[in-house]
Amino acid sequence: MRNEYSISDFGMVNIFRKMQKLDLIKVVFAGGEVQTEERFLRFAKNPRNVVHVVTEDDVCVQISWLNKWGHNHAFCHTCMFPEIWGKRTIWAGRLSLKYWFGFEIDGRPLLDVIMSKTSLKNDYINRYLDRMGFRHLGVVPGISKDFYNNTNQDAVFKYIKREDVLWKEYTPES
Repeated sequence: MRNEYSISDFGMVNIFRKMQKLDLIKVVFAGGEVQTEERFLRFAKNPRNVVHVVTEDDVCVQISWLNKWGHNHAFCHTCMFPEIWGKRTIWAGRLSLKYWFGFEIDGRPLLDVIMSKTSLKNDYINRYLDRMGFRHLGVVPGISKDFYNNTNQDAVFKYIKREDVLWKEYTPES
C-alpha cells in the first residue's frame, strides 16, 4: 500500500464512480453534500478538505479526508473499498492518521486530536474506529441529517490523540 498526495481530476472521478457503483455515496455522504461527479471534484479540491488516498497496485483502496478544522484538531471521514474490507482496513486507516498527524507549521505539530462523527446505526464504521484506537466521547441525539431518508440521526463522537498513533509501529497484519 502507498500514500497518494496528488490525484488527477480523472482519478478522482474514477474514485467517485467506484463509490457510486458500490452504492457507498449514500453512506459516506449521508448528508447529501455530494451526489454528482462535479460536486465530488469541487469537494476534493476545496482547500478545507485535506484528502488522502491509499492505493494498492495502482488501485484506490481507501479515500479519507479531514475538514471542520479547529485550532489543534479536525474531523476525519473515510471510505474503504472491498479490496481491503476485513483485511487491511486498519493498516490503511493508520496510514492516513500518520500522514495527517505529521503536518507541521514552523516545526510544531498542526494537529493534536482527530475527531469523528458517525451515525450510531453504522456499526461497521464504529467498530472500525474502535479498532483504530479512537476513544468514545458520546452520542448526540438527532444531530446528523440523513438526506436520503429525510430524517435526523443520532451520531457518535470519537477522537484519537497524536500520541496514540505516532509512537506505534504498525504492519499490514496489525
